[in-house]
Amino acid sequence: MADPYMPPAIESPLVVVSNRGPVTFERNEAGGFEAQRGAGGLVTALAGVFYRDEATWVAAAMTEADREVPRRQALDHATDLRLRFVSLDPKIYDGYYNGISNGILWFTHHFLWDIARSPTFDESTDDAWRAYEEANRAFAEVLDRFPDDAVFLIQDYQLSLVPMYLRELRPDARVIHFSHTPFAGQTYLRMLPIGMRESLLRGLAGADVVGFQSRTWAENFLLSARSLAGAKADLHRWRLSLDGRTSLIRTFPVSVGG
Repeated sequence: MADPYMPPAIESPLVVVSNRGPVTFERNEAGGFEAQRGAGGLVTALAGVFYRDEATWVAAAMTEADREVPRRQALDHATDLRLRFVSLDPKIYDGYYNGISNGILWFTHHFLWDIARSPTFDESTDDAWRAYEEANRAFAEVLDRFPDDAVFLIQDYQLSLVPMYLRELRPDARVIHFSHTPFAGQTYLRMLPIGMRESLLRGLAGADVVGFQSRTWAENFLLSARSLAGAKADLHRWRLSLDGRTSLIRTFPVSVGG
């Protein structure tokens, strides 16, 4: 019997969403746009998207040329993969990416804090967090422009709030979020400001399916959402109920090898 909470097999337009896309653009000598393939484990892990019809990849603009390319830029006419950029103010991007994503969430989810001395939070943290919220909301607003039958595959900790924001704009959206990194346990999450940690947990819970690399990280999320955000966690069926809706928690080990 099919799981009633699992989205149907993907036969609708697929939208992959990540901070960095599979290519960036630069201006060539002729004044046109020249694509440069992206590197890194995420692009490798999602290479299969290149071979699926009607796939679009949404990512933050990294260069000035990225901001100038057409809103829907075909990368490969054979596969019809398209790329749409989210253009963020440089200060917003810095706070979102360097201030929160790399400066706080990376250390938190990888258990890297020197607990006796860090982390510490001040007004600059508040500013960076507002930038993180604004960037995630900007992604959600771009996603809201896609067709009603689109399936959104949102990637990693940089975009933890996108499922929640997209759900506010489109309650019936089909959303999957996958974390490629570990997910911190309750002890580490308790070191974050209350509003920040609750928003991160509620943000992910906005997805229909919340995926992790391993059972340990999935369990960390379930238990943290239960103790820190008031969610109902079913550890037998791997389901989470929060804010009147239910999410499936699943493990999908992803290889980035060649």
